[in-house]
Amino acid sequence: MKSVEIDFTPRFYVVGGTMRHDAPSYVERSADNELFDALMRGEFCFVLTARQMGKSSLMTRTAARLRDAGIGVAVLDLTSIGQNLTVEQWYGGLLVQIGQRTGLEDELIEFWTSHPLIGPMQRCMSAIQTILLPRYPERLAIFVDEIDAVRSLPFSTDEFFAGIRECYNKRSENAEMERVTFCLSGVATPSDLIRDTRTTPFNIGRRIELHDFTEKEAALLGRGLGREEKQGAAIIKRVLYWTGGHPYLTQRLCQAVAEDGSVERDSDVDNMCEELFLSRRAQERDDNLLFVRERLLRSDVDITGLLEIYAGVRSHKAVRDNESNPLVSILRLSGITRSEAGELKVRNRIYARVFDESWIRANMPDAEVRRQRAAFRRGVWRTAIASALILALVGWLAMTAIKQRNRAERQAEDYRDLLYYADMKLVQQEWENAHVDRVEEILKRHISETDGKDLRGFEWYWFWTLAHGEAIRLEEDFQVASVTFLSDGKTLAAGEVLRAKAEGNDEYLIKLYDLISRRDVFSFRVPAGRNFDLVIFSPDSQMVAVDAPDNAVTLWDVRAGRQVGVFEGHASTIRTIAFSRDGERLATGDLDGVVRLWDIKSRESRIILNDSQRWIRWAAFSPDGRLLVTTDESHLVRVWDVASGRELRPFANNGSALVRAWFFPDGNRLLTTSIDGRLHIWDVRTKRIVATLTGHTGHTTSISFSPDRKLLATANYDRTVKLWDLATGKDYSTIRGHGSAVRSLAWSADGKYLVTASTDTTIKIWDMTHRREPIIRTEPVKSYLATTFTTDDELIGFGITKGLQAKLWNLSTGKELANIEEAGDKLLCAAFSRDNRHLATGGINNLIKLWEVPTGKLIRTFNGHTDYIYGVAFSPDNKLLISGGKDRALILWEVDSGRRLGSLKDEVDNSYRAVFSDDGKMIASACRDGSVILWDVATRTTLRPFVGHTNTVTAIAFSHDGRRLVTGGQDNTVRLWDVATGRELRMLGQSDYVQRMVFTPDDRRLITGGVEGSIKLWDLNTGQELMTLKSHAGEVTSVTLSTDGLSLASSSTDGTLRLWRAETAHPFEKSP
Repeated sequence: MKSVEIDFTPRFYVVGGTMRHDAPSYVERSADNELFDALMRGEFCFVLTARQMGKSSLMTRTAARLRDAGIGVAVLDLTSIGQNLTVEQWYGGLLVQIGQRTGLEDELIEFWTSHPLIGPMQRCMSAIQTILLPRYPERLAIFVDEIDAVRSLPFSTDEFFAGIRECYNKRSENAEMERVTFCLSGVATPSDLIRDTRTTPFNIGRRIELHDFTEKEAALLGRGLGREEKQGAAIIKRVLYWTGGHPYLTQRLCQAVAEDGSVERDSDVDNMCEELFLSRRAQERDDNLLFVRERLLRSDVDITGLLEIYAGVRSHKAVRDNESNPLVSILRLSGITRSEAGELKVRNRIYARVFDESWIRANMPDAEVRRQRAAFRRGVWRTAIASALILALVGWLAMTAIKQRNRAERQAEDYRDLLYYADMKLVQQEWENAHVDRVEEILKRHISETDGKDLRGFEWYWFWTLAHGEAIRLEEDFQVASVTFLSDGKTLAAGEVLRAKAEGNDEYLIKLYDLISRRDVFSFRVPAGRNFDLVIFSPDSQMVAVDAPDNAVTLWDVRAGRQVGVFEGHASTIRTIAFSRDGERLATGDLDGVVRLWDIKSRESRIILNDSQRWIRWAAFSPDGRLLVTTDESHLVRVWDVASGRELRPFANNGSALVRAWFFPDGNRLLTTSIDGRLHIWDVRTKRIVATLTGHTGHTTSISFSPDRKLLATANYDRTVKLWDLATGKDYSTIRGHGSAVRSLAWSADGKYLVTASTDTTIKIWDMTHRREPIIRTEPVKSYLATTFTTDDELIGFGITKGLQAKLWNLSTGKELANIEEAGDKLLCAAFSRDNRHLATGGINNLIKLWEVPTGKLIRTFNGHTDYIYGVAFSPDNKLLISGGKDRALILWEVDSGRRLGSLKDEVDNSYRAVFSDDGKMIASACRDGSVILWDVATRTTLRPFVGHTNTVTAIAFSHDGRRLVTGGQDNTVRLWDVATGRELRMLGQSDYVQRMVFTPDDRRLITGGVEGSIKLWDLNTGQELMTLKSHAGEVTSVTLSTDGLSLASSSTDGTLRLWRAETAHPFEKSP
């Protein structure tokens, strides 16, 4: 594979997101010291302000300072806990996150599960007091970011805030509570978060105000401009003239200036500001401007009253900063206004220009209609007007109302469009973070539109396909702790956890599913112990062992639901259970550090470990049953001789603590998991690490080897399942299929299916025989030049191997179709005919050659160019061929005869690209000078030019209806044109210049491939970028869509080819 060097040097400026605590462009404000000092004194603090004002960066910076001062810190993000939760799950998730941040996850979970009689809020606060505080002798500061997320929960969180207040009230009785404090931040007002003023913590806490940068504070930003100090100071001053010191706007404008060395004067900064924020295109794309607009116009308040107040602020009327007025609060939290001397002012000149009077008028709901109706009513009461005048006025009002209604409908449509585009960007983020439940939730919003308009395109169907990649989905009522296939391969066994309100009444539900009928065929309940997640199936899946009340372990017959054994002897909570491979022994470990070995038939046991200093996390037998490994809180995996009980030399890790361990099937290697997500493979004999597998970001909960021993499947708290190639140690595939931690997985006996189970209450079965496309042959490919889909939806590719051979492949079957008799180093371009019967190639030998597909037989040669050939394209009816090259000529050929029909000549240099319209009547050619020429094929004369690009045009495409043309050039823009008039309709932003592009079949989307290797999907109605697929390390050489628009393929000069296949609905479900 081609080696790619990536520059990881961080930028000076940080635009969006949370800054590192040591970021060089962090601007220290008065709030930094105010918050730090207050928390050092143990005060409760809250930072409630608009988005992108630096709240999260302030918390990160303050947290680092507190740690340096010896203060314990836990920084929580409420958005990562989720929304579709019960009260119990939310508080439990809060506590788990605190544990992850402090390294006390197991202790906190143990406290949580062992106090079921206490309510969730009291249990959470008690855990903080009982478990956390003793670990921090000085103070403990708990930061809660994105606090406004509680507004989206399906239950009231008033008692959460009341609990924080109670922590402060207890200080008078318990001096220990002086050592814990809280800091909350988010985009909300106190009244948004809690209604009961008697229990709110906000009236006893300190509000930390985040102000915009002053000129003195922002001076350090000049260091990143790459200018002399004096010039840098002048530029920063002009930047602040526009941004008013708004953190996001200032950082973004500074970064743009730093990247453009030509910016020297105030006017240059003004032009840059216009391009970034003030232009129409910028206003539709900038995240901050979109947020301000959405916060104002989508608020559940009187929009008319809100905009009227804002209009008053814009016209310099005295508008008091009254937080009790919800409309004023929305203006403050949107960020569009700030408070000066108790009055509202527009925050900066950018907002003043973008959200001006015309914007207010355009977004005022029925304002004109209401004003005219009021005038009409006053006129009726004041005087009698002639009936004709009244009728005329009513008619005029009716016309005005109709116009206003139409405008409101258009606005509603625009808002719906914006919401869809924002959701698609969010979906991509959630998918990359493996939040599959959120992906499904967002996608379902757009399945049915009330007005019948369907906004969905390839991007929606692609993510829907990703989120429904399983063969079978089972929706359960409870969290699933364990799952396995029974020996018949048709029955699935699962263990679920049923939490009861009363202590001692928790249960496990053991279920059997028939995978053919998709029905429960048998289930039974068994009492559960305090650990409440230990459901361990025997290797033959005939029995299941669970932790039971009174620190016992019970053994059950899976098919009969009958208890076949009880193992008693532990004095504390059971933490692990393990079967030997032959099913004759059990190993159990508890919180007191005791490990017992049991003979299942006799129920006799013996203790092989009694270490009260460390509790047992995990135990596992070797395949031959001679060894047992255990893990605790240390960096060791301890090894025991089962026959003698003697401890052998352990596996020692110098890095993070080892959590779990499993033997490989051959018994010669051991797999261990670390808290940091890494997997280590050890040589059992030497006790040395022989390989490290990286990719997971959380705790690995379960593993399973494929029956052929070629793949390893691992389940993780990061919501993913990874498949590892055991021959290479590489990450073979990642399954994102659950919305919460994956707790268990297992292979079917034939290796065709993998079952996974999660705390999100779902069980999913994955077809591991599903054909993965494209099927790439082992022969290394230097570069692909062209791709096409057949009528059977199979993918055909043409490329050059590392050995410089030109070949045709069927990439859906992996079959080599033909070896083209042409030197690969002479080829520069290639194109398939629309019927896929022919392939045309061109290159440095000045010749065009026509080849038969799939045989690779040379049909004829076209000789007419005098220099390199850069592009070839077939007409829709496959009868004509157009070619362009370095000799600046466009030549039209007849395919069947090879006859040169003529040249298309003009005053400009025609060379790089030329394409036919779908009706075959027009040709558009891309030119070196940045222009595009439209030609009439019949007369071979120019129809009109398209002028706008400032550099060479490298990509061009007609819409299928022939009404629009899209072009991309080395000026890093993509432009949409009206074919009939030559008028530019829209310009799309692009970070690199486009090499290939194609319209979707409905002409609503455009797909582009750039020189830096990414594939982007655009909505042509608005110019919004919907999705980015970062696929290649080299420039894109082809972008191809199937006829139905649901399969997308791209290729690159780096020798890679990517294929995305979407589904129109739920994927076909088949039974194992």
